Amino acid sequence: ASKGSMGPVLGIHRITHPSPGQVTVTGGVAAPGAAGGAMANAPVPATGIVTTQSGLQYRDLVVGTGAMPSGAGTTVRVAHEGWLLDGTRFDGPGYASISLGDAIAGWSEGLRSMRVGGRRQLIVPADLAYGAAGTASIPPNSTLVFDVQLLSTT
Repeated sequence: ASKGSMGPVLGIHRITHPSPGQVTVTGGVAAPGAAGGAMANAPVPATGIVTTQSGLQYRDLVVGTGAMPSGAGTTVRVAHEGWLLDGTRFDGPGYASISLGDAIAGWSEGLRSMRVGGRRQLIVPADLAYGAAGTASIPPNSTLVFDVQLLSTT
């Protein structure tokens, strides 16, 4: 989820939806649903969702025990997958190495408070993602849903 091109990357994890192109919406929060995927095994319940001051929402699926990213210049390696609210996958499943300073604001904020080994679902409002500009695969003003696992930080 860099500010530039979101080219495809090779993946290790997969999140599946209840049916193709569908997203489960619970308590006003959209999240990929369950169908036996490796990274997400159930719809996100209304409990366990944290909303930050910026509007980013996240839910820890696994709390890591390793190091935390130290700041905006930190490079992190993640396994990730991303969807639009209508269930359209626009990225992943895959790996990415990215400087938090180059990531969209929602990723930077969401990853800075994680520990290596953790897995988190991020619900990123448009103003913390690609905003009115959008990208080739993300329409303008889109809220994005990511499943990210923090693999390393340097």
